[in-house]
Amino acid sequence: MIHQQLRDYVKENNIETSIVKGSAVSRKGGGKLANLESAKLRGVAICALREGGRPVIVETKAHISKTFGDRKADEYIQDDKFWTENTVGQDLRGGSREAALLLLAVRGE
Repeated sequence: MIHQQLRDYVKENNIETSIVKGSAVSRKGGGKLANLESAKLRGVAICALREGGRPVIVETKAHISKTFGDRKADEYIQDDKFWTENTVGQDLRGGSREAALLLLAVRGE
C-alpha cells in the first residue's frame, strides 16, 4: 500500500528526483528490530520513487559529514546561526533541519 501511494504521489506531482535519508550503520554490528523494519520501509520507498526511471539519491549523515563543509552533519543541524544565515522564512525544527541539510548537501554535489 505504501509503495502504491508513493508511486502515485510522485507521478501525480511530476517529481523528477527524490532524496532519501540513508540508514546509519551500527558500529556494534547488531541490528535492532526497529532498524530492520525501517530499512524494509526505506527499500519499498526507494523502489516506488524509482518507478518510471526517476532518480533517487540516498544520502547518509556520515557521507554529509565527510563531504559537506568542514563540520559534522550534527553540528550543522544544531547550529542556529547557520540556519538563520542559510534559510528564509520560519525557523526549522530539528527534524526539518536534517531534511534541509540533505537537500543542501545534494545540491552542492
